[in-house]
Amino acid sequence: MADHELKELLEENLKVSKESLAILKKTRSDALWRRFFTAIKWLIVLGLLVWGYIQLQPILDQLLGVWQNVTGLTEQLQNLKLPQIPDFK
Repeated sequence: MADHELKELLEENLKVSKESLAILKKTRSDALWRRFFTAIKWLIVLGLLVWGYIQLQPILDQLLGVWQNVTGLTEQLQNLKLPQIPDFK
């Protein structure tokens, strides 16, 4: 192998290595940004859940109170002693 061919192979190898390094850097950058935006997305989702719970808590408390009143009334109706209707035989 001549020195000229060896030099061409080394230059081609260097060129391919630089291209590979550029692709690797871009891939790492994309992965970093993807992680960042995924974390932001989950923070927004959790924030909306907490905000929704805080906003809905008074309504849920009212609904729970109404439900307890209804169940209390049904228990009172079940415990209510009605006069027996005589059997006519």
